[in-house]
Amino acid sequence: MHTKMYLLERLTSLIGILVIVLLLFLCSKSRKLVSWRLILIGLSIQLLIPLFMFKTSVGVFLIGLIQTISLKLVGFSSVGASYIFGNNYADCFALKVIPAIIFFSCLMSILFYLGVLQKIIKFFALIMYKSLKISGAESLVASANMFFGVTVAPLVVFPYISKMTTSELFVLMVSGMATIGGGVFAAYVNMGFNATHLVCATVMSIPSALVVAKLLIPEDSVPETIDSCHIALTNDAVNVFDAACKGAERGLKLALTVMAVLLAFVSVIALINSLFSILPDGFGGQLTLQRIMGYILSPIALIMGVEMKDVLPVASTLGVKVIAGDFLGYLELMKLKDVISDRSYTLAIYALCGFSNLATIGLLVGGVGSLVPERRKDFAKLGLKAMVAGFFASVLTACIVGIFL
Repeated sequence: MHTKMYLLERLTSLIGILVIVLLLFLCSKSRKLVSWRLILIGLSIQLLIPLFMFKTSVGVFLIGLIQTISLKLVGFSSVGASYIFGNNYADCFALKVIPAIIFFSCLMSILFYLGVLQKIIKFFALIMYKSLKISGAESLVASANMFFGVTVAPLVVFPYISKMTTSELFVLMVSGMATIGGGVFAAYVNMGFNATHLVCATVMSIPSALVVAKLLIPEDSVPETIDSCHIALTNDAVNVFDAACKGAERGLKLALTVMAVLLAFVSVIALINSLFSILPDGFGGQLTLQRIMGYILSPIALIMGVEMKDVLPVASTLGVKVIAGDFLGYLELMKLKDVISDRSYTLAIYALCGFSNLATIGLLVGGVGSLVPERRKDFAKLGLKAMVAGFFASVLTACIVGIFL
């Protein structure tokens, strides 16, 4: 019954993959240079992940294990939060999210000091490097984005950025736009989102980002790191306690930034919606920014394979993500949990999982670009295109998952 119910939606998801690939190919900087071997292998890797996770007994076991471990880890942050803020701290949204971000940032810093993260990054990078035949720098920075996020991951290949080709630099930006860091992952789990889906979305978005980036800007020269590349991010911690403290400090900065952005954008959106309230009702309801973005992005939500009745609300969350960030997009999605179907809700989790928004362009140009002044103009030129590419990378991941739901 379940299969029959969603047969049309699954077919739509499949068609959505073809539509996205065709659209990106038509917008390519050089269609003749597109490596279809890379595209097909990248899509195959994406297909294998949900196939393994959702359709095999081992995968189903891992789903339960990932969810259990993630909730357990996030639960440890609650112990520290209760000690500082009292037992009723969870009634406040900020106090519920901030401790999770700080704790995970601290944990990641410890794991990096111990050399654990480097091995995991190299493992994923080796898979991308060997299978897709991309440069070492591209494979490393794409894999590092799963753990460090859009502003820190580039430091993994910092010595190579100045000599990166345009295609490599684009991969660096798109992979950052299409993924989330460990601290933000913890916050989303603490908000109630399924940890397994978030992990799958992040892992799948690595080959997805590479596929999208190489469709839009194929490699037209020989990268310096075509043969190999080494992680360059140095460990500045004196010992494990120093690493924990520095990780907590970075987590606090990230958490405060998240809260500041949320406060600002929620307020601005409320202001814009109040101005729209002056206008008469249209299209069956009061006009809002979310509703406008929903109309604009409805075709995207449709090709993802969400149910027809859920297209507008899911598209609205995607619009909010692009304008104000994924955090606010997920907050909008939380409101829809009991309104839209489980399938549509799950696909939205995948499509929202990434930093592809207007603010991130500023982080890349102003943050990473300032570290390599000679490439700042390139970051600026590629910024908007990278944001769009990162958005489609996440949507492509949602389409692929939609085949299996």
